[in-house]
Amino acid sequence: MKRMLLSLAMVFGCTGCHLRQEKGYAQDYHQEPYEQQMMMEYAEAAPEPSMDYAMGVTSAARVNNAPPAPSSTISNKLSAKGKNNQGKDDKSDRMIHYNGSATLLVSRLPETLDRLEEIAVKNGGGLIARGANHIMLQVPRKNFDQAYTAALELGEVLYKNISTTDVTEAFTDTALRLEAMKTTRDRLIELLAKTKDEAEKVRILQQIQRLSEEIDSKEAQLRGLKNLANYSNITIQLELRQAGNIRNHSAEISGFQWINGLSPFEGYGLHAWKKIKLDSPEGMVVLEPKGHYHAESADKANVFAGRIPNDPQGNSAFWKDAIVKRIGGEYTEVDHFEAGEDLGIRFRSDDEQPYIWTIFLKADGRWLNVIQAYYPTEEHEQRLSSGVQAIVSGGAQ
Repeated sequence: MKRMLLSLAMVFGCTGCHLRQEKGYAQDYHQEPYEQQMMMEYAEAAPEPSMDYAMGVTSAARVNNAPPAPSSTISNKLSAKGKNNQGKDDKSDRMIHYNGSATLLVSRLPETLDRLEEIAVKNGGGLIARGANHIMLQVPRKNFDQAYTAALELGEVLYKNISTTDVTEAFTDTALRLEAMKTTRDRLIELLAKTKDEAEKVRILQQIQRLSEEIDSKEAQLRGLKNLANYSNITIQLELRQAGNIRNHSAEISGFQWINGLSPFEGYGLHAWKKIKLDSPEGMVVLEPKGHYHAESADKANVFAGRIPNDPQGNSAFWKDAIVKRIGGEYTEVDHFEAGEDLGIRFRSDDEQPYIWTIFLKADGRWLNVIQAYYPTEEHEQRLSSGVQAIVSGGAQ
């Protein structure tokens, strides 16, 4: 009986533990104490295990003749995937997302935006978001180069950049967590069928409902990651040909030039800075767990983070004022708030469907932490901002 209790504890209570040891997650699925208690009660009524356990078999496959535990199966596939016969990475097996951005100087805003949208449709894609002077497009990955080149031909290029994000690890991590959750939910459903006490049934149903909600969230993240791998983004900002409306990088005082490079649509500039670590916001997934911080939701909200030398040295309020002075005039609303030890700035665009851009700042001695979040709509902000503020308040490493 002790062997059976240990086996079930390993299957239901330690699936997440195995994943943590194997992948080193910042966050993992947490099994409630009540689930563990119910599983142990279930074990008391279960038959003795077969000799397979004595031979080292500890997966769910030997509890009720179920398929092998998902963690080992997916881990084995992951170890084989992306390797060729020489053991080197096979880039063709990786899930790579391309993101192209640019700033164009044009004579007509609406007409240029229309033409950019036409380029996306012609290349098998479409519109994600559009404002008075910016547009975000999506095209199949195979057509990215053609569409991006065509977009740059519509104006004078002031800035351009192409960045890539490998979402393979994020996809696999999320899939592992999802299958661990599904395994536990299946066992709880089995337990529910065997339980006679009504109060216990209610508690089990509550745990099943909670797991089902978390499973739905993970499945949405997987769909978003698949979409990232299959499609590429093109984000274009337009500047009208008139005096005084272009940020002047070269004329800026040394030490402040990075501010003029900030953009709600292009957070990859922060990747040139020192890395900082943050947890994954609720409703979003970290795309490169071991790289520079970039979290994204399935519907295109983004969080980027980086650390830059605090030079000239100033406190958080000093840098907040410097950013507002240089960027604030471009937005219809500028608000200030606090998130833990960080100071926050909220910009709201002057569009029919405005986007929201928040910047969090924390000056810590010789370093300045900068975290920015882009919400394509105010609905995105209402749904995701509390999770973003929670990880910011929790502190960067």
